[in-house]
Amino acid sequence: MLGEVRQQSLIEHVVILDLKEHGDPIHAGMSFFDLAEHAPLLGSQMTESSERKEGVGHFYYGIDGPSGEQRRLELAKFLYAQGLR
Repeated sequence: MLGEVRQQSLIEHVVILDLKEHGDPIHAGMSFFDLAEHAPLLGSQMTESSERKEGVGHFYYGIDGPSGEQRRLELAKFLYAQGLR
């Protein structure tokens, strides 16, 4: 899918954000097979994020509350600095 996005003429700039440091098992450019292989871990990360009320792994930015709001603000600033408008 990453290759397809990069080939789109209407998309001028692609920003890849790797959440490996937060335990996200998926990354840009991985195969569908590898993505499917990590589905159980993604499911457990979603459950853990919900139970702890603290986004973990792939769901680092997707948690409600002040922590999630701060993380998304930092993400927005990063994306703005990368040229997203």
